[in-house]
Amino acid sequence: MDIDTLIAQIRARAQDANLATDDGRAPGKVAAPPATEAQVSAAVVQLGFLLPSLLRRLYLEIGAGGFGPGHGLFSVIVDTDTLADQYKARREPGKDRRPTNWPDGLLPIVDWGSGILSAVDCMKPDLPVIRLDANMPKVDVLTRVPSEWHYEKAGRVSEACWVESASLQRWLEDWVEGRQLFYRAYSLATLDVDLEGDDDEEEESDEE
Repeated sequence: MDIDTLIAQIRARAQDANLATDDGRAPGKVAAPPATEAQVSAAVVQLGFLLPSLLRRLYLEIGAGGFGPGHGLFSVIVDTDTLADQYKARREPGKDRRPTNWPDGLLPIVDWGSGILSAVDCMKPDLPVIRLDANMPKVDVLTRVPSEWHYEKAGRVSEACWVESASLQRWLEDWVEGRQLFYRAYSLATLDVDLEGDDDEEEESDEE
């Protein structure tokens, strides 16, 4: 699907009160009004890196937030608990948060509830979408991203991250086509994951 077609399909769903998000607890919710260039630029300053062009277009052409998978995209408008705040809270621990090793450019974009997030790796060209589930024991997800993507939340929550979609575009295409992304992320957790780091650790363990 080309980007313009995808944007048009997301816009149609974002303005439908029954389909704008996957959050059944908020019926009647539609996308916020589109963000301005100045609002997006302010978010970029806060983040310290450029937004991917597709994400930027969503905010400028469809809405500043409140539509999309899960409870909808975090708002791009700099305020409280917005896109930049979600990222900075994990990069700069507050008084109730322990230090983390949150990676550069791993941008939370969607909240699913219960401490579960989807984030975009803005440092990779294909913009893979990463599922982060602090409640998921590592034994339940057999394929995970390398250890540098692990994070801490009220204690060490290791191996709770994996690639749920190889690209942001594919993830959004799946959403407009009506696929259940929350559950799909767990069933497809073994796909498109670089296990090089995990393999090295296992080899060292075997030698011991």
